[in-house]
Amino acid sequence: MKFLHCAPLTLVGLFAHVQARVSTPKQVFRQLSNSTTDSASGADLDYGPGTCLEWIIGGDAETGELTDWNVIGSGNLEFSSDAPFGATRAYKMVNRDNVNSGPGQDIKIECLEAGKQYKISAKVKITDGLDQAVSCDKYAEWLDPNFCPLFTIQALTPHGDAKLNIGNDHNADWDAGAWNTYNAIFTVDTRLESATIAKVFMRGPPADINIYFDDVSIIEHVGEDTRYNFWTTAPPTEDAVESKSEDAADNVCIAVTSAESEDATTETLTDSNIV
Repeated sequence: MKFLHCAPLTLVGLFAHVQARVSTPKQVFRQLSNSTTDSASGADLDYGPGTCLEWIIGGDAETGELTDWNVIGSGNLEFSSDAPFGATRAYKMVNRDNVNSGPGQDIKIECLEAGKQYKISAKVKITDGLDQAVSCDKYAEWLDPNFCPLFTIQALTPHGDAKLNIGNDHNADWDAGAWNTYNAIFTVDTRLESATIAKVFMRGPPADINIYFDDVSIIEHVGEDTRYNFWTTAPPTEDAVESKSEDAADNVCIAVTSAESEDATTETLTDSNIV
């Protein structure tokens, strides 16, 4: 585990910081499984949406339902006729009142097996309160008004609640008004495997920014982790940053774990030590 040094109340930018300071972690490659079952029901978890090979249910708005998605934080979900090329509708989340609000789904904890890798794919765009297209900066620091949508896994573990942030590694700047590609690969480590409850959701843009999304998938994958994956505790609030206190400065530091964390101890996994 590596801890990044943070100057008081200063962030270079979450993704830029991670890319510059963290070497590529040792990868744990695992062949795709065809034998995972739910121990409680005996159901095969390996095939189709909502399984260990394909986490997301209703990722394609053409065939999905609004009830496939949960509102994390605050807001409302609706369908929109503004959709990616070839589609007739997409999902849209409106009335978000903070950066941590976004669409999400629960994760079957049976699927959180250390060493498994997953690929996140999605089409995303954002608009302002008047539904006008806006851009964002994929390398902005947290709470920057230009922060782009970010996929996050929130996990309740025996050592506390924390978030695994999985940044967009698609090699293009955000194109305002267009459907932007989201691509990222991550490895389930032992911290995530220990979760008793977990959910994945999209967050990041400031309040009142609408998030359009479609073609969302999280599929089991064998490859190399992308560059912008890192653990954090709950992110700093606007009030904490504005207070300019020493505690607030500590809270904006980032803790980065490797893909494997078998050597992590209870002390190092305690969220009070990962700020």
